[in-house]
Amino acid sequence: MRLMTESDGERRLRFRYSVLLTGLVLVSPAATLLESRTVAWGWLAVGAVGFGIVFGPFARTATAERIDGLAGEPGLRKGLIIVLLAICIWSVMAVVQPSAVTVSSFVVGGLAALLVV
Repeated sequence: MRLMTESDGERRLRFRYSVLLTGLVLVSPAATLLESRTVAWGWLAVGAVGFGIVFGPFARTATAERIDGLAGEPGLRKGLIIVLLAICIWSVMAVVQPSAVTVSSFVVGGLAALLVV
């Protein structure tokens, strides 16, 4: 039985689609921030560095593999983990109440980091 593997051409094409999609998703919030001239550059940098670490070097560590193993295959358990994470994020935002500019700058920085990682 032969295992199906992805060719280099398919891998490059998938990478290009990912970069294109991330770039398209990044255009609207970045344009809104730049148009209103209200960019929190510090939070943009924090988002870029934070997302870069989480999706870059940390994603390849044994700890990240252990966390992924706890969640198991896609299904109810992973869905519950995503819902719990969303509840935690919403709770922190309700307590801290950051400005829209701060949150938007953080998200735009994170999306920009995904283009690089």
